[in-house]
Order: sequence, then C-alpha cells, then structure tokens
Amino acid sequence: MVSQTRDQPLRVCFYLPVVTPWWFDNIVVPLIRTLAREHDVHVVVPAMWKGTGMDASQAHLVKKLGHVHWHILNGPDHPILRYDASDNDELIEFLHLLSPDLTLCRSADIKTPAQFPGHVRYIMEGGAPPFWTGQHWIVLSSGLFDHGLLPDLSAEQEVALDNLADWLFSQALDTPPMPSRSAVFEAAGLCPETRTVAVPLEYEHEENFFRQHLTHPDNARFLYEVARSLPDDTQMLVTDHPLNALYCDMSAVEEALAGLSGKAGLLRSESVNVTPTLAAAHHCDAMVVDNSKCWSLCAAFAKPVLRLSNFASADWLCAYRDWPSFHDDISRGALREPDARLARRWFAFRIANDLFDPQDPQLTAADIIERAFTPVSPRRWDAGIRRVAPPQRQVA
Repeated sequence: MVSQTRDQPLRVCFYLPVVTPWWFDNIVVPLIRTLAREHDVHVVVPAMWKGTGMDASQAHLVKKLGHVHWHILNGPDHPILRYDASDNDELIEFLHLLSPDLTLCRSADIKTPAQFPGHVRYIMEGGAPPFWTGQHWIVLSSGLFDHGLLPDLSAEQEVALDNLADWLFSQALDTPPMPSRSAVFEAAGLCPETRTVAVPLEYEHEENFFRQHLTHPDNARFLYEVARSLPDDTQMLVTDHPLNALYCDMSAVEEALAGLSGKAGLLRSESVNVTPTLAAAHHCDAMVVDNSKCWSLCAAFAKPVLRLSNFASADWLCAYRDWPSFHDDISRGALREPDARLARRWFAFRIANDLFDPQDPQLTAADIIERAFTPVSPRRWDAGIRRVAPPQRQVA
C-alpha cells in the first residue's frame, strides 16, 4: 500500500494535457523540481496545441531536469487529449505500465484520469476571493469544480476551524474601502435603485479548455440567456475576466451589451478603485455563475447565487441550480442565502488546509505528498491560515 511506504521513493506522474507555458514555468516545474529530489518523476505532456502542451521553447527543461523522465505525446491525435481521451487504449495502457503511485493532472478531461492507476489529484488554482492569495497558489483537488464541499470533520476540528475563521474574517479579509452603490452603478450605466444580479464572465481564450464544462457556449450568449431568464424588473451588473481584454476578441460581448442597454451594464476596472467583481458582489442582490471562482464572493458576503453548472455545490451555499426556482424567489424577494457560519468554516479550511505555494522555498517533497494523500491535516492549519494575510498586513 502506498500509504504504508511514503517514507520510500514513490513513482509520481505529471499528466499535463492543458498546461499553458505560464502554468508550466510557474506552477508545474517547481512541483517537479521539488518532488524529483526524492521520488521517481515522470512527465506526460502533449505537443503544443492552442496554447497548451510543450514546444521547442521549453526544451531546455528536459536538459535542466535530466533526472526526470519525459514522455512527449506528439502523435497526430494528441489534440483530443484536451477533451476526452478515455477511449485511447494506448494511453491508458501506457499509464498502467507506468503504474504511478500518484498522478498530478493539469487536465480538463476528467474521464481519462479516472482510468489511471494509483492516486489521482488535479492541480487547480487556489484563489478564494475576497481573501488575498498569491498568484501561484494552488490546491491538489480530487476534481475540477466541486465548490464549497467540506470533508467529514470531528467536533474538535470544527471548533478549531471556527476559531481560525474568526481570526481570518477579522484580520485578513481583503476588502479595501468600497465605492458606493451609486458610484458603481453609475459607472456601469445602471440604476442604483433597481434590483440587480451580478454576472461575472469567463475567460474565453482558446487555451482555456475548461470551458468545455460550461453550460453555455460563450459569454455573449450567456448574457442573452441571463437577460431573458430574469424578471423584467431586474438588471445585470456584468464584470469581465481580466484576461479577456488582453487576449480575446470582445466584439460579440460588446455587441450583446449594446443590445441589452438598459438591462445590462459592464463595470470596467478603470471605473472603480477595487476589482470590478468584488464591487459587484458587494452591491448586488444576487449573482449568476457557472464554474467561476467568483462564487466564493457570494459565500463571503452572504449573497444568493444561481449556479449553472454540472458540478457539485455544497449544501451550505444554498445555491439555486435552475432558472425557474431562482426566477420565482427573486420575483418574491425571498432568495435564500448561504449559511454564514459554514461559509466561514469553509474559507478557514480552504486556506489553512488546502492552499500552498509551489514556489515556497521551504516546501518539501513530503509536504506535497502529504497534501495529495491526506485531505485533512490539522497540523498545517496554524501556519496555513497566517499565510493568507495581504503583504502589508502580514502577521508575526
């Protein structure tokens, strides 16, 4: 059993079909470097396609990490690895021959890793807004977008987390002074007195293969869906993903917003002194999300949320899962809100137990292995919770 031999070298596989160059350099390579000091590490990555995989510009990694086993998948069918390779018998057989004890995935395909032997974890971004987290921080997750779930905890552990949550919400909540509701709505061209639903948009670049799990095809059509599904007396406060303006064609979204003038308005980053989605979450009456991490703003601010996703949401979030029930309750002014006590507990657990920085110079291979195999570890809570304070408010 792996759990009985963690003091012995393990075989660790990195399966990376949707790794981008930034993720490779800043997240994955530090993990590889740390684990390869003590364990047998294999990297399974496809050739570059649509901004994901590995190309000649990263060939230096093979030489720099010569003690790592590199498996570059460059056959003609490698693009399918980004979607669903679960019927690729050659790949599945290769992983079984490799027989890793642990596989760390950067994959948008959940069907294929489910067939891998050993222990499987997904390398996922670790943001938990409105709390400050470093841009490199991650979690090792059992899935992709199951939001807010807590493991079984003892009564003693629940008390400990609630105490940590008290410190977290009193000392580390990263909420600078908010612009007024009138200032936010004026900037978006909306009426401050009108009931408002916040609508954060997803990153639409072709490299984001996680979009395949959305329930809508693109942001523009998502806006039209929300607009026609809301009551007539409810408006939309829209915020964009920060990378869309840098890398994506926004013409379809701009056209949709123009067509929804009076019903929807876009809050731009230059219009407020905080991130637009933070301001929108603070002032909205409810939020509509899919798999975005913005859902945690609803948890922190006790805002009702409609989550249009095929992934699980924690019961304490009290998320709506369909338009009819959301429409009925918002029309009656009777939307259900997240459980504030359990929301605070979830933030404490996420930050204290799950989050870590692959670039932390004190991170060891044993730390990574423990995080992969031990979902609950109170011994890392005190140090974990205190890492989350913004730099200007770091505690001793």
